[in-house]
Amino acid sequence: MCKLYYSLKKYLIPTLANLNNVKNINIFCSKLDSKTIENVKAVGTGLSCGIDSFSTIYDHNKEECPNEYSITHLTFFNVGSHGSHGGEKANKLFNERKRNVQRCAHELGKDLVIVDSNISEILKIPFPETHTLRSVSAALTLQKLFNIYYYSSAVHIKDFELNEKSIGHFVFSAYPC
Repeated sequence: MCKLYYSLKKYLIPTLANLNNVKNINIFCSKLDSKTIENVKAVGTGLSCGIDSFSTIYDHNKEECPNEYSITHLTFFNVGSHGSHGGEKANKLFNERKRNVQRCAHELGKDLVIVDSNISEILKIPFPETHTLRSVSAALTLQKLFNIYYYSSAVHIKDFELNEKSIGHFVFSAYPC
């Protein structure tokens, strides 16, 4: 079963139906690509050194977290949070933050994967409007590494909403890659 289909049926549609107090719908696909991308079974999450990423790291390193769900790698992406339209100033900020993240990853004893993208120079769209999609796209470039990737959310599930100005309100959980 394809991951998108599974995630829609298992997580997104039931959650949306429940939050909006409407009936759950079914989706049907005439053909699903059952090919999976082989990966090395790593488990990752982003590291910004903010409370959201530290919370995700803490939640997936506790003793009660099954080994296959425990974080093995941390990521740091340059996809716009350091400056919506890129450029020299954004690159300088990215490099400053990268040094902090590298020190933190070393202290935590985790491998760090850095993705430095020029997507901001191409899109020329304010980062808050697309930040989730940009970050997820960077994570998806690492599918051969990650079996599971946790995306930290700044909002609780009870605050879920579809909002065209703040895409972050509809990311509320972590999904397997």
